[in-house]
Amino acid sequence: MSSSAKLRETHTKLGGGKNIFNKSAKGQEVVLSDCVDKVIDDVQKENPDLEFRRKDLLKKTEIAEALNNGYRPENDKSFVKPDGGIIEVKLGKSWYPLLISEIKKQGTNTEREKEGKKKQAKGNAIERAAKNVDEFRLWCANKKLNYFPYVMFASGCDFHAGSTIYDRCDPILSYKPRNNINILTDCRIQPATLFIQEKSWTRTKVLKRLRECIDVTLNHILQMKKGKNFSANNSKGIRKKSDFYETPYSLTEHLFEREDFDKDLSVCEPACGGGAIVDILNKHWTDRVFSYDQEKDFLKEKDKYDYIVTNPPFSLAQEFIQQARKVARKKFAFLLPLSYLHGKKRYDEIYMSDTYKLKTVYVFTRYPMLGDKLRKDGKYKTGMMVYAWYIFENSYTGKPTIEWIDNNADVLSKKDL
Repeated sequence: MSSSAKLRETHTKLGGGKNIFNKSAKGQEVVLSDCVDKVIDDVQKENPDLEFRRKDLLKKTEIAEALNNGYRPENDKSFVKPDGGIIEVKLGKSWYPLLISEIKKQGTNTEREKEGKKKQAKGNAIERAAKNVDEFRLWCANKKLNYFPYVMFASGCDFHAGSTIYDRCDPILSYKPRNNINILTDCRIQPATLFIQEKSWTRTKVLKRLRECIDVTLNHILQMKKGKNFSANNSKGIRKKSDFYETPYSLTEHLFEREDFDKDLSVCEPACGGGAIVDILNKHWTDRVFSYDQEKDFLKEKDKYDYIVTNPPFSLAQEFIQQARKVARKKFAFLLPLSYLHGKKRYDEIYMSDTYKLKTVYVFTRYPMLGDKLRKDGKYKTGMMVYAWYIFENSYTGKPTIEWIDNNADVLSKKDL
C-alpha cells in the first residue's frame, strides 16, 4: 500500500479525511513544479541580462527580518514551503519575488465512491492553504512591495457547482474575483491569484496561466525600478508609481494609421503623464486637444469629448472604461494588455454592455516596452507584455474584430542600440 493510501486510510479511521495528499494531488504538484521550471527557462532565455533563482521555501527568519519588529521564530529552522517554490529576479543588489505558486486538490469523495465508501464532509485543504497565503502576504507587505505574486491552482470534486468551498476561498482573494490575475490589484489587503476548476489541471493550462502571471509581475517590477510616476489619479487621489508606463510614439501613430477619427472634433487624453500620447494628438489635430493628469480626476469628469485616447492606469482600467462611456460622444481607444480580454467581471460589465460595444482589438505582433526612455523615432526595446488598442464605439452594433499591427520595424535592433 502506498504512503498516500495509508494516510487516507488513517484519516478514514479517525473520521477525518480533511486534507488528503493522494496520488492525484501529488501528481498535480509534479505538474506545477515542471511548469514552473519550464516558464523560468523560457523567461531566462528571453532575458539573458537578468538573473533568476528558484527557492524551495521561505524561512521564518526571513519573515522576521522583513518584519523588523523583534519577532523571532521559536525554531530557526521553521519555514513555509509552497508547492511551486518561490521564483525571484535580481535587480541591482536586491532580489524581488516574481512568482510564488501552489496547487491544491480539494476533495476525495470520488475516490471513496469508487471504493464503495461513504462520502465525507468537504475537506479543509483550502483553509490550510490560506495559512501560507497569509505568511507570504505579510512577508511581501513588510518588504513594502506594491504587488503580490502569489498564484494558487485549485481543483477537485469539492469544487462542484454550488459548493460552499468556493466561498471559503474569499479571504484568500480578499473578496476579489476568482480565476483572475490579482497581482496588481489595489487593495489594502492584497488578494492572491486563485484559479479554480473541478477537473485536474493539465500542464498546458498551468503553463499558460503561469506565463501570464509571470509576465505581469516581471513587467511591473522592471517598470517599478525605473522610478516612473503614476499616469493618472486613482479614486483616492494618490499617484501610484507602479502604474505609469509612458507610451512610445509609434504605438499611437499606428492607431491613427488604422482607425478613423474626425480631426475637427474634440479629443481628450485623461491620463497624459509625460505627454507622449498628447504629442501625437497635437500632430494630427489642429485644435480641440484636451489633456490632464494630476490636476483633474477623470473619474469625476463632467465635460463631454468626442473622442478619448489614452493609456489608462491598469489598476483603474475598468473604472476608466465605464467613465469613458459617460464622457465620450463618439468612441474611445484604450491601450491595454491583451490579457485584459480575460475575466468574468470584465466579460459581464464591459464586453457584454449594450452601450459602447467593443469594436476592434488591434494586437501588436511584438512586445513593446512601455516606460523606457522615449525615442523621437518611436522605437523601443521589447518588453514582457502583449499590448493592444481596444476600440469602443458608440454606434457600433456588430461583433468585435481582431486585427494585427506588425510593429517589428519599431523594435530596436543591435545596430540601433
